[in-house]
Amino acid sequence: MAAGSPRANERNDREISRRLGEGVDFGAGRGFFGATTVLGSQERTSIATRSATVAGVEAVLFIGIQGSGKTTFYRERLFDTHVRISRDMLKTRNRELLLVRACLAARQAFVVDDTNASKTTRADYITAARAGGFRVAGYYFRTPLRTALARNRRRPRGQVIPVPGVLATFKRFQPPEWAEDFDELQVVEVSGENEVSVRPWTREEGDPPGLERE
Repeated sequence: MAAGSPRANERNDREISRRLGEGVDFGAGRGFFGATTVLGSQERTSIATRSATVAGVEAVLFIGIQGSGKTTFYRERLFDTHVRISRDMLKTRNRELLLVRACLAARQAFVVDDTNASKTTRADYITAARAGGFRVAGYYFRTPLRTALARNRRRPRGQVIPVPGVLATFKRFQPPEWAEDFDELQVVEVSGENEVSVRPWTREEGDPPGLERE
């Protein structure tokens, strides 16, 4: 079945609905974070009860260019505790925003696994998460451009991002800043050998530095 086909998208919808609990209507969304979810009181209670076992109710924003190791990091470290929200999987902005809305309503920890390259994009998620009582963590993937391009070339067929697209993201990329209202910032660095290091970036250190080419 071809990725992105109506049947494939429908299957993705069912899987997302299963992870959140029955009752999410992916056809009912409208407007930015004004999407409507169809959740009865019993379903809301059930989902919230299950979510209470999650270590902290947080919204995580991945911040990094394509090929920086974000999705691999999610699978290895956050898959069991956080719902993954990604345009690559959901295909449409409406579905992405609807799932954010559902996670906020259910108090389900989630990860926005996109480049989130601009402060403006990040502000939408941070504002919504704050309004929902979530803490906000930024994971800054400070992968050099050369390494990201090499990783991108090794992606499976059909998932490789054209080089001009990666370069465009790199050129407009804005590193995270404390003034954006993060509760915590983690700097993730991935070497060419896929060795990953993660460390907290403290307020005393100021704002993290930008991306490097090499």
